[in-house]
Amino acid sequence: PAPVTITVESATKVYGEADPILFATVEGLIGDDVLDYTLNREPGDTVGEYAITVTLGDNPNYNVAVTNGTFTITKADAIVTITGATGTTDYNGSEQQVSGYTVSLPQGVTMTENEIIGPANAVAAGTDAGTYNMGLSVDDFTTINNNYRVIFEVEDGSLTIHKINASVTITGRHNTSVYDGQEHVAEGYDVEISEPLYT
Repeated sequence: PAPVTITVESATKVYGEADPILFATVEGLIGDDVLDYTLNREPGDTVGEYAITVTLGDNPNYNVAVTNGTFTITKADAIVTITGATGTTDYNGSEQQVSGYTVSLPQGVTMTENEIIGPANAVAAGTDAGTYNMGLSVDDFTTINNNYRVIFEVEDGSLTIHKINASVTITGRHNTSVYDGQEHVAEGYDVEISEPLYT
């Protein structure tokens, strides 16, 4: 038998795509001979490397040497949106808060929300009037799903506490006296506040 070699071409695809057609190069055939063989790749659909192997048919006229190839599945890109909770409320003298965030995944991905890892305690809290941010950032999030290269877009959460209205009435004190040639005075003032939280 004559020597012939089959060199399998390595191939690649992005996770979630269909497999490309596999190819190999055959060297050493005589004339118009055709070599009987099929190409197969190792089963698997997650990111990683898989062997591409040759299954030989009946080739009595040739001694066949095979160089296998590698089939590589690379990560797919996915944009994941994180939206922190927001809230507005009125000042009440006590600490108030909003907590948590939502995860929005793109359509068609096999990734789940449970595979997105973020801060366990995402809280925006405050007592006085003003705006308080959670402080969420891209660096706070990751994924345990190895099939995706995730790009996180993060919208921070916040709590806004509004001022409340309070009226303060200042009333000067009066003094009524009968003229006696002496100086008389009225001293001090009274303060009346409509909102007991105002001090």
